[in-house]
Amino acid sequence: MFGFVVNIISYFSSLLFRIVFYFGENIVEWVLPIYMTTYVLRHNQSEKYNNYISYWCLASLLFLFDYLTAYALHYFIFYRVCRFLFLLWIQIDYCHNSSFFLGNVAPVIDQNRQMMDQVINQIDTQVDNTYMKILDNIRSSSSDLLANTSTSLMTTFFGVMQNINLYTKQKLPSNANNNTNNQNNNSNVNSNSDVNSNSNSNSNSNSNSSSSSSSNNNDSSANNSINNESSNVSNQNATN
Repeated sequence: MFGFVVNIISYFSSLLFRIVFYFGENIVEWVLPIYMTTYVLRHNQSEKYNNYISYWCLASLLFLFDYLTAYALHYFIFYRVCRFLFLLWIQIDYCHNSSFFLGNVAPVIDQNRQMMDQVINQIDTQVDNTYMKILDNIRSSSSDLLANTSTSLMTTFFGVMQNINLYTKQKLPSNANNNTNNQNNNSNVNSNSDVNSNSNSNSNSNSNSSSSSSSNNNDSSANNSINNESSNVSNQNATN
């Protein structure tokens, strides 16, 4: 149990140290020198320009070394502590140690300047050639892609137009047949309506004739009844 608690404490303490060290390293590398450089420039302290120029040159060399080594040495805490102490040391007394250190390193740089210039020129030419090759490849690939895209679009367009033409050719005869069928249906409906009207007129005439015959029968029956009544009246008078 005690060993587990010790492991937890050591883990969190190391984590806290890494976080604090990370922020402290960034403050020493960037925030403090940027602030002091702007302070010196705003107050026109020209005697300190050389110091801060020397600091930025040394810091750039150190950052370049880290970049070339792919930050592999940053996994070692000893290297990071030494790097942090070195950057802090060259900033002491308005970066006076930077000017002193660069003054001692400058003769070595001057002795090997020709070799360094050759290496830099080779790197520059290789970078330019690689950049131009990349641009040429991008241009050729983009032109090929544009040509392929345009051809595919044209083929798709013509295929769609052919399908539309086939559809319209198949649709027009069916529409003509539908129109003829509709005309035939309309003619049949008209003939049926004529027949129905004729039948209706015949039925109406028949009904009129039947009604007239019924009225004639009623009149004859009424006349017969009147004649019968008159005969009865004459018979009664004769008896009396």
